[in-house]
Parts: sequence; C-alpha cells; structure tokens
Amino acid sequence: MPTGDVNYYNNLARNSSNVGEYDEAIGYFTKAIELAPNNAEYRFNRGWNCMKVQRYEMAIEDFSFVISSNSSDDEAYHYRATAYQHSGAYRNALNDMNEAIRINPNKADYYLKRGVVHCGLEDKNNAIKDLEQGLQLDPSNEMARSMLSQIKQL
Repeated sequence: MPTGDVNYYNNLARNSSNVGEYDEAIGYFTKAIELAPNNAEYRFNRGWNCMKVQRYEMAIEDFSFVISSNSSDDEAYHYRATAYQHSGAYRNALNDMNEAIRINPNKADYYLKRGVVHCGLEDKNNAIKDLEQGLQLDPSNEMARSMLSQIKQL
C-alpha cells in the first residue's frame, strides 16, 4: 500500500463515496488532506461527504477552506449554507446564499435554498419572492412549487 501517495487516498475516497461509504470516504480524504493540506478539491469532497453523514461542523470548516482558496466558488457557498442551515445558523446560511446568488444568479436551486433559509428565519415574504424567482428560472421545479403553495397557505 503506497501510504505516501495522495492520489491513492483520493481514489479510495472517491470510490468509497461512489458506493455510499461516506464515513470511509471522509477518512481517506482526511489522509489525502494530511499529504496535501492546501488542496481545495479534497476539502470540498470531504465536506460533501460530511454533509451526507450530518457532520456539519467539519463540512463548514472544509467549505470555509474552499471559499478562502477561491471566493468565487458558488457551490462551496451553497453547501456551506446548507450545513449552516442544518446547524440552525440561519443568518450565516442566508449570508452564504446571498453570496452564491451574487456569483451565479441564474441557478434556480440557489433561490430555493435561500427561500428555505428565509422560512427558517420566519421571513415569509422573502421566502415567497425567492421561490417565485426560482420557479421563474426553472418552471419545472416541483419542489419549489410545492413549497411556495405551502408557504402561501400559512
């Protein structure tokens, strides 16, 4: 086993993740990160796997690293916002979704996520605006349509 080969651990991590072995993938990504501590791709992938097993604090740390390496990575902001949301840190989640939308204003899912965050902040009006914007970008998004209907009934 080539214990000093970062590609070896990265490949093991990806293979583990692909078959749903997220904790195992996190372990292998951690070994890859120990060998290449400035590699944002490994951090992003470990953060994504952390999200799958509800390890939100580690995910936030990893996505924060990615953002510090590339402040225009809208997906890193989106995933970190999701981790913040699941941790109950709705203001941080809102800030990250604002940034993701600033970077990529044409991604319907970002408006859906920000709408969910607005719901967590009990801001019905802005939740409705975001869900409507998301539907304008992707009229086939049934999840956004369903959420919008539920919020309007509140």
